[in-house]
Amino acid sequence: STVCYYKDRGRVFIEGLLEIAAADFTYQAPVFYLPEGYYNGKTYILTCWGCEGPVEFRISKDGAVIPWGSVASQHAWVDLSSLSFRL
Repeated sequence: STVCYYKDRGRVFIEGLLEIAAADFTYQAPVFYLPEGYYNGKTYILTCWGCEGPVEFRISKDGAVIPWGSVASQHAWVDLSSLSFRL
């Protein structure tokens, strides 16, 4: 499914499958940014599942969504559906 995000009762939820291809992956670089109103100036460290096991993501103070660690094998699929945080 396509990566999407929404707010519900003071929480932000991120869902969908994200493919991180090794050729496109830059270590600790954002894969996308949440729009204004979907972040609150705090940094969150969250974990979800990829095809190679658990993957850490950081939601930075400016809304950047950043995979952390080595998730880029040849093609790494990551299920973002477990990512959520309180605003």
